[in-house]
Amino acid sequence: MDVYIYASHAGIPEPAVTWKARFVEMVQAVGGVYPDPHRANEVRPLTTVTDTPDALVFWEVEDLIELKTLPNPEPPIPLYRFRTWVDPNKYNEKNRGKVVKVPPYGPTLIWADLEPIKA
Repeated sequence: MDVYIYASHAGIPEPAVTWKARFVEMVQAVGGVYPDPHRANEVRPLTTVTDTPDALVFWEVEDLIELKTLPNPEPPIPLYRFRTWVDPNKYNEKNRGKVVKVPPYGPTLIWADLEPIKA
């Protein structure tokens, strides 16, 4: 499954997706931190060393790429281009609903409306 990532703790007034990747697995945190410090050096960026120990889970991804470094660079994707599920227990066409207006804190299952917006 494709995942879209934005800097949730960057203090940006209008946060937007700037990275995409493919989801591999979810890893349960231990004491709020990544459970395997040796593997963390392989799968977590060095900048995460100073993260606060308050995580519940970690997503492992592959093919992580910054949108602006693609062969055809893409601009950041505004969060309003994504929608949350009305009922997170029912993932179907009729259940797609709310535009993401408030940036989520932590992983949120969404569907992306990434077709060009018509004027």
